[in-house]
Amino acid sequence: MVEINGYGIAVIAFLAASLVIGSLTYKLVQKSGRRLIVAGKSLPLFMVGTMLVAQSVDGNSTLGAIALIYQFGFWGGAVIPIGLGICLLLTGTFYGKKLNKMSMFTLPDYYFRRYGNASEGMSGVLMIISFVVLVAGNFAASGFILETAIGIPFLWGIIIAALVVLTYTIAGGLFASAYTDIFQIYLAIGSFWAAFIFFAGGFSGVPFDVILASAPPAYLDLSGLFDVANGALINWAGILALGLGDIVALDFMERVFAARDPKTVRRGAFMGAGLTFFTNGGLLAISSVISRNILQRIIRRRWLGKEAWSDNKLLWITRMAVVPVMISALVLGYMIPQPGVYLILAFDIVFAGALAPLTLGLFWRKANMPAAVTSLIVGSALRLLMFFVIPPELAGLDTMIPPPISFALFIVVALATQKRWPGKERHDVNDYVPPEEDIIAGEDLKHFKSASSGATNSAI
Repeated sequence: MVEINGYGIAVIAFLAASLVIGSLTYKLVQKSGRRLIVAGKSLPLFMVGTMLVAQSVDGNSTLGAIALIYQFGFWGGAVIPIGLGICLLLTGTFYGKKLNKMSMFTLPDYYFRRYGNASEGMSGVLMIISFVVLVAGNFAASGFILETAIGIPFLWGIIIAALVVLTYTIAGGLFASAYTDIFQIYLAIGSFWAAFIFFAGGFSGVPFDVILASAPPAYLDLSGLFDVANGALINWAGILALGLGDIVALDFMERVFAARDPKTVRRGAFMGAGLTFFTNGGLLAISSVISRNILQRIIRRRWLGKEAWSDNKLLWITRMAVVPVMISALVLGYMIPQPGVYLILAFDIVFAGALAPLTLGLFWRKANMPAAVTSLIVGSALRLLMFFVIPPELAGLDTMIPPPISFALFIVVALATQKRWPGKERHDVNDYVPPEEDIIAGEDLKHFKSASSGATNSAI
């Protein structure tokens, strides 16, 4: 039964404000796919930092952390902000500047430039699966909020939230994310602190020490980090999956690519880590990979041999791709509503196989295509296998074992195949910035020449 009280009015007002603010950014897109996907690579520090915080403080992480703390103790939920904060620090220190200066639209663009179409396709599919899971968790969280605050059925809560996000994602793309994040994230942070003061200050009518005393001792001590029986393996797995796996995150890297320069990325990541709610960034990130990497570069240009889409056509294809992504995430979020769990699972998927090619591609000259393909396939397959063979009492090892094996195999295969596929010929793409028209057309390497060979590498 629908009951609109003060909480319900606040939630409805929040949704309406998000819809209006996000939709008004339509004019900023200016009929450009590049501006829809990465905001024309024009965002200043304040917006980049805010968006990186918002990517970490969403429905998955907030409601998910609460649910995990209730079920498994303090560390079960604390792994989420700790892991995401670590990711922002690592991105600001090592990854952000390098990736931003390459002027890319999506993260699979890097796998294409460094390793070729096969790696681009495999990484793209992995990231699409990962982010459908992530968006499903956010939709589920939104559905729970609307069900609780307004009294509508959970399904209708998910549908309403999805339609709001769909509308302003199609309208403004990453600009919509930037402007709604400013409104949403600082309201959320202020609300979190207000809630803490409300309970810690005794304003709830129950002394704070009574609240703490009501929790079992094992919920608040350090056993959650050191005692396997109290979930230490799962907690460390969550920290690693979020701290390292989130580096290979589509919506996260979209914000990195949208910054106006590498220095802004670094400062924005540190700002986000120091401060560390909605799902449009995830929807846009997935649809961008579908339109640009899968449909345009792999299917249209490579398989069908047709001309690339114009910037305006890419804009509309990306907008249309949002719809099936939203439907898939909505169905998953309704059938299995698990915010928090989905957050960790989403980055677990890419942590297993996609992190090694990204990291070693940036920092090791001998990284090559066979090593990347091996890492992507074996790491992901091993993670899937571990899901079935690791016993419940050792849960967490299924997350922690595949990535080191993926890194080790990458190095072994790269060294064994250097004569036929010398990694140094593609290492220089890390310092290459293609002309804008080549990037839009998906011909990122059309004019690339390796310093080691002096030859054009567009056909590699």
